[in-house]
Amino acid sequence: MLFSIDAVFEQGYPRTERAIDVAQAFGIALNTRIFKVLDGVEVNIEPGDVVYITGESGSGKSILLRTLAEHISKHKIFGKVCIADNIKIDEDEILVERIGSSTDEAIRLLSSVGLNDAYLFLRCYRELSDGQKYRYRVAKVLARGSRYGVLVFDEFCSTLDRDTAKVVAYMLQKIVRANGKTLLIATAHDDLADDLKPDVIIHKGYGSRISIEYCRRMRELDGMSGCLNSMKGYGSDHECSLLKHVRIERGCIDDWKMLEEYHYRGNRPYGIKYVFNAVLKGEVVGIILYSMPVPYCRGRNIALGRVPSIEEVNRDFITISRVVVLPRFRGIGIAKMLVRHTMPLVGKRYVESIAVMGRYNPFFIKAGMREIVYEPDRKYVRALKGLEGYGFNSRLAASRDYCYSILQSMDDDAVEDVLNVVSKVRFAVMNAIGRSKEYSKTMLYDKHILAKAIANIAMLAQEKHYYIWENPEYLPS
Repeated sequence: MLFSIDAVFEQGYPRTERAIDVAQAFGIALNTRIFKVLDGVEVNIEPGDVVYITGESGSGKSILLRTLAEHISKHKIFGKVCIADNIKIDEDEILVERIGSSTDEAIRLLSSVGLNDAYLFLRCYRELSDGQKYRYRVAKVLARGSRYGVLVFDEFCSTLDRDTAKVVAYMLQKIVRANGKTLLIATAHDDLADDLKPDVIIHKGYGSRISIEYCRRMRELDGMSGCLNSMKGYGSDHECSLLKHVRIERGCIDDWKMLEEYHYRGNRPYGIKYVFNAVLKGEVVGIILYSMPVPYCRGRNIALGRVPSIEEVNRDFITISRVVVLPRFRGIGIAKMLVRHTMPLVGKRYVESIAVMGRYNPFFIKAGMREIVYEPDRKYVRALKGLEGYGFNSRLAASRDYCYSILQSMDDDAVEDVLNVVSKVRFAVMNAIGRSKEYSKTMLYDKHILAKAIANIAMLAQEKHYYIWENPEYLPS
């Protein structure tokens, strides 16, 4: 659709003593001056386009952006216009509380913009970094859903470091294209084209100078149906420009220690066998840990259609126990890259994982793994239900710190009763004490171990998302 845009504004000058001094010194008049920022500019924009407006500060980018948004808003084919700067955010609002219509929707929205961290969900807006604040504003815009067809961002990522800006640009265009929305952005930075993959680039110079470049996605006419179909080109399937600089390298436990604080469970998993890093410009920005498989896993049995022997499990299986990406680089595919590139390197027929975050960020599936969702074993659900009678909130019991605080408030007899309930769930206890150690009920008298066992029961009682990949080139040694 062709838009013809004019923009003129008047500049008045004060008649103060100092203003008159300036006029006298430089021989200028203090009359009102008229400036033409846009003079009959014609821009062709289609619904679903990404429009990238650049130019020096003071060149009139914002005026062009607002005028263009105003013209577009008059055409129903584009839908309503949402200007990001108009969205009000309370400094004290907690992220997961103030977005989406439910907890599940809130987590999905936050995860879609790279804010996929359990502790981050619970933070206040004022506690976020500049990059995280920008992502949250994007999530708030997206939360308005189908009511808006056009999203408008002025001074886009202007306060962010350039790597973070590229991440946000890539993430935003991917989301708007997946949802068929039109995106208009204006910024003084001209380094985002590779990640935005814009359909229209407008460079606004000073005065009325302007240049327009059309990079619109290629289209072809379907002769059979007469429909217009998009070809693969500037769609949402291109990679973030930073990924071409990421290298996958062998790592060590010390690398995990640097990144473990960014994982919601944090602690080192049992039986680590391999560590691989994602390295960007000399910095470790992501890490994946492979560990020994658990002896029994219901998801594994469902995937194979049988119960494998312990010998087969130890010989053919390995588990992805942690995948962590630095917060500022989330959302561009580093987690998927870590999984996809390292699975063939571990020398096992099967790679598996069980992950809560897979519900909201399907990087395991994107990396080629198969997902199996199944209900938990009823014995774990019964055990957790029994613990509720002693004051444990089943929705909070997956936290060891929470469980420990409840145990600390109990008398010795109540702790003994809880210990008897927990000791019957051997698998949870073995994971709490370490599978290499010989099981002894007396170990549970350590409240830290008992709390960990209770937290294990709570996690075992949750709905499970199991992932498995079979190496097509596996050759037994």
